[in-house]
Amino acid sequence: MQGQIFRKFANESPLTVMVRVMLETIFPANQFDQLFPKEEEEKLHFRESLFSSIVDLMSLIGQVQLATHAICQTTHNDLKTTLSSFYRKVKRIEPNVFAEWVRQTAGRLDPVVHKMGRILPQSLSGYLVRSVAGIDLTGAHNRLKESGHAKCKTLPCQSSIVLDPNLMLAVDVLLHGKDDAGKDCLITPFLDMVQPQAVWMAPPIFNFLSFLAGIEQRLAFFIIRQNKSGLQYMPAGRRKMKGQTELGSIFEQKVHLVNGHGNKLFARRITVELEDRSPDGQLDLHIFTNLPKRFQSLKLADFYYRQWMMEIAFQDLAAALQSEVKAAGYPGAALFVYCLALIAYNILSVIKAALYAVRSEDNSHEDISWSDLANEIDGAWRGMMIAIHSHDWSHAYANFTTRQLTNTLISLAKNVSLPEPYKPLPSQRDRSHAVKSMHYRVFNPSNAQN
Repeated sequence: MQGQIFRKFANESPLTVMVRVMLETIFPANQFDQLFPKEEEEKLHFRESLFSSIVDLMSLIGQVQLATHAICQTTHNDLKTTLSSFYRKVKRIEPNVFAEWVRQTAGRLDPVVHKMGRILPQSLSGYLVRSVAGIDLTGAHNRLKESGHAKCKTLPCQSSIVLDPNLMLAVDVLLHGKDDAGKDCLITPFLDMVQPQAVWMAPPIFNFLSFLAGIEQRLAFFIIRQNKSGLQYMPAGRRKMKGQTELGSIFEQKVHLVNGHGNKLFARRITVELEDRSPDGQLDLHIFTNLPKRFQSLKLADFYYRQWMMEIAFQDLAAALQSEVKAAGYPGAALFVYCLALIAYNILSVIKAALYAVRSEDNSHEDISWSDLANEIDGAWRGMMIAIHSHDWSHAYANFTTRQLTNTLISLAKNVSLPEPYKPLPSQRDRSHAVKSMHYRVFNPSNAQN
């Protein structure tokens, strides 16, 4: 597809073209044949509505990322209307299908990011890293269909997102309940995904020994945040100071994690005495890990804190979306919209990866704004959809291979001209900047005596 109109959009709004190309490849038309076996026109309309909803959600993602830790205050009337109307068309779909969309699209985009060569610096080199973010969907979610496991017939009012922090992709989303029966359903799906030599970072919702023991039995590793009512432990050594970072003072202690049945699990307890209060108001951050000693406490604390900030951003996105889906009024609306938002997030992440790949020489990619990307795409999307028919897009890109998709995105990324990033005064910089500029000062016992 190399017509004059297409070339104009490719040159003047390449980000928008990149989004459409990715949507065509991750959502081929035949994927919806089972939903609309004899309704070709309705299937086409559904697909276009799906694409437009994902693009609409990008603007919300940009705002949440721009104001991390704060729920968006802006009301998107157009977005509410679009999602409410669209959801009425898909309410017959099983909720687990939405989660499967996330898995399939992430699986399609994962090799694209690898081929671009843009993998974020790994603090845990040589290990497959997965980070889990727990998301509460209670506010806009009533009841989903019960799953196949007998013990899982609970309200899955929470979901857990599995993130690949090196590729910045949401690779899976799982449903679970809050009660004790739901915990069994929470453990099993995650342990099924655990591979040897993998590292799993988890929030306090996973604070029970059976989960961590299951990870260790699979020859894998965990990093998990402790909360007041979570894991109990017994000291197995003295607490030692390890150094200082921008976050605060870092301490480490050998411990045995215990439960009421007398079971024990050896771990390291890393404590950060924070310079500033954490997002949940605490002055201390405690994490447990079974990683070997060669992974220094200072780097692990920094690494976990970064993932914690990402987890909070996803929670903020869930909170912002709840106000958008209240108008839908259907069970499963929250999960449906959140899964679309995760797909939108993954597409934006791949766009950033492409921009990183073509701008690696000047380091300008470090200031690429989610908000700038979303605004550019949203501004040109509707005009491009009017100018170029959906059949033309499908004919040109629906059967793209990974190599073809990667090369096309890289080629389009070279046409992107981003605005100069805003650089606030030092006094205005937030905690996220402090984490980005993290440096370490290793503790020297001889200096402590002076």
